[in-house]
Amino acid sequence: MAPHVMANDGLIRTGGRPSTPAALIWLERMTQKLIASWAWYDTYRHTARELSQLTNRELDDIGIARADIPTIALQAANAAQDRQ
Repeated sequence: MAPHVMANDGLIRTGGRPSTPAALIWLERMTQKLIASWAWYDTYRHTARELSQLTNRELDDIGIARADIPTIALQAANAAQDRQ
């Protein structure tokens, strides 16, 4: 295993090749988490909005109480996140 040496440019070099700085890796992970969170929220919001626009009769026809809309939207958002 090659030794890690801190170069003057702030990069950790392994075997003479530059490595990705830890801050850049952290930033990439945070960006990915932010995108995933936004996708989750968008699915939740879309599902809740679509169900909220139905009449009580339409909701009753599909077996959903209006009070169940947040729970169903939460389940839909979690299921969509699990599929990714």
